[in-house]
Amino acid sequence: MADETAPPHDLEGKTIVVTGATRGIGSALTHDLLARGAKVYCVVRDAERASALKDEWFRLTHNPECLVVGADLADMGQVRVAAEEIGAKEESLYALVHNAGAWPTTRRETVDGFETTIAVNHLAPFLLTHLLVDRLVAGAPARIVSVSSAVHTRGAIHLDDLQLEKSFSGRAAYCQSKLANVLFVRELAARLADKGVTANAVHPGVVKTDLGREIPRIIRAAVRLFSVSPEDGAAPLVRLVTDPELANVSGKYFHRFEQREPARQALDEDMQRKLWDLSCELLGLAPDAI
Repeated sequence: MADETAPPHDLEGKTIVVTGATRGIGSALTHDLLARGAKVYCVVRDAERASALKDEWFRLTHNPECLVVGADLADMGQVRVAAEEIGAKEESLYALVHNAGAWPTTRRETVDGFETTIAVNHLAPFLLTHLLVDRLVAGAPARIVSVSSAVHTRGAIHLDDLQLEKSFSGRAAYCQSKLANVLFVRELAARLADKGVTANAVHPGVVKTDLGREIPRIIRAAVRLFSVSPEDGAAPLVRLVTDPELANVSGKYFHRFEQREPARQALDEDMQRKLWDLSCELLGLAPDAI
């Protein structure tokens, strides 16, 4: 008798890229996608851990189509190499899920000279999307999902100081980056409107992950009391990737399963374009490449 609790094989023949697949939401999401029959490229910093998980996922799902791509998303050179590796193997993609994230409490710069939070949470997804967009268009209808957060409502985009060199706090940097996620998908959705590719942002809930591992332990312990499991956190992402009813929904913000109006500043079309242009400038991309 079939296991009625098992995910349907509704992703057979579809190829999906997931960043940050080795821990928390990313690990739970990857497991679910593999169980549905998808081929999944796991873009991860810890390739050794990913290889071990790959064996476990195969044992649980019997799906061998899990490919590990090592890349530290704080290094834009590694992001480019990862995109080249995927693009060399795949002519089309069904979905790109930007799940990886960082929340350092002290200001640090990457090898490219970017502040780490904005680099990992915004610039890396921005760059990876640009480098893989042709594959997504070729696979249309296709979907892009970016993990944002409810704290985007507390963020502000500092166009004159995106790296927060003048004044830094871990909280301000994180909130700015999560607001950038929503601004990005709204501008991206408009640019891809006639190409069969959707782009949406989602707050998965407060999830038991190690994202805030630099936050004081007593605060982390209190937060975890109200946190959901990684599997529960991954569920809204699974829906955005698989739900047929969302096939034509784009440029939206979801608070778990509910579509909500994002923060007022996220609706600012002028800010969307300015952040887009600044991001292109920082990454050496043409503003009209998408």
